[in-house]
Amino acid sequence: VERSQALISQNCRRVKKTVRAASSKDAKIDVKGVDSIAEALAFVSELVKKAISEDLSPSRIALISRKRAQLIPYQIHFASNDIHFSAVEDLQVFLSSAFERLLELLQIKCNAPKQSSSVMTAILRLCDLIKRYPLSKADRENLRKHLIRERPRSMTNGIEALSSYNGPPIKLTTETAAMALRAFFDAPSVSDTLDILGDKFEGLQYDLGKSEDDIFFADPPFIYLAQFAKQYGDDFDRFVEDIEIAKYTLAHTPPFDEEGSEPVSSHPLHLMTALRSKGKEFDVVVMLDVVDGIWPHKNAESEAQLESERRVFYVAFTRARQRVVLLHDRRKNLSPYIRELGLA
Repeated sequence: VERSQALISQNCRRVKKTVRAASSKDAKIDVKGVDSIAEALAFVSELVKKAISEDLSPSRIALISRKRAQLIPYQIHFASNDIHFSAVEDLQVFLSSAFERLLELLQIKCNAPKQSSSVMTAILRLCDLIKRYPLSKADRENLRKHLIRERPRSMTNGIEALSSYNGPPIKLTTETAAMALRAFFDAPSVSDTLDILGDKFEGLQYDLGKSEDDIFFADPPFIYLAQFAKQYGDDFDRFVEDIEIAKYTLAHTPPFDEEGSEPVSSHPLHLMTALRSKGKEFDVVVMLDVVDGIWPHKNAESEAQLESERRVFYVAFTRARQRVVLLHDRRKNLSPYIRELGLA
């Protein structure tokens, strides 16, 4: 409580108030540096397993993030390792239709060597996502006719046919599209492929205009997924299989109760964003990626925005009864809130 008050007192707009701790025991605060998301996952998994082995009651541990996308690797990891958890309903980004399209593209790549009969269909599907919006009906038909004439029997042939398109003008620059497809199919690993999708396929990128219809576009998870996927190498099948397991787990996982008093399930672990953690309490809170650019968010520039970001951090930090762990990537700059807490 003392640390949190030192932090929030930085906000000039805050009304001064006296805040007292409910417990007289000193809380434990750890600033934990990790070198990779794999190390962060191993650390949190060990924390959870220890709690389960000690038969601690539910609602003990919470993972709190600033952004929804940060939680996706943890959801996949816990589900594929049979670690039960509860997630706030709106965190299920990869149950969205856009995430389904992402998986569809990975499956197209996996099947590329054996899909000579469906090269044209795959090329057109990929072209739908290279620009912000899918191909128009007229553009699709013109490309389809061109590909029928070229009769590609492999994905390589199909990409060359796409780059040689000389029919009626279409909104998609086919040479640029061919370059994106080459990069996609040449990427050697799952992680590299996800980087390409995040960089060259505009139809899967950040777009608030689409986010009301699909939560995926509010915060596409490519950065976090690509980091997480390094452990899979070129094993696309296992990566997709683990995601399918996580999707099934989330589809059958009851959300944390909205009143914030007690969880509706007996799961020992809870995942949520800082905004959704308000009003809830846990014995242990693990805050993810406590680095500059996330806490506070890189888009916060004005004084009012920065104070709002500090309030969000304050809410997450004060959800803990006994222990807070502030996880951070050693390769990045620490959040300024670490210093404001007096922990530098």
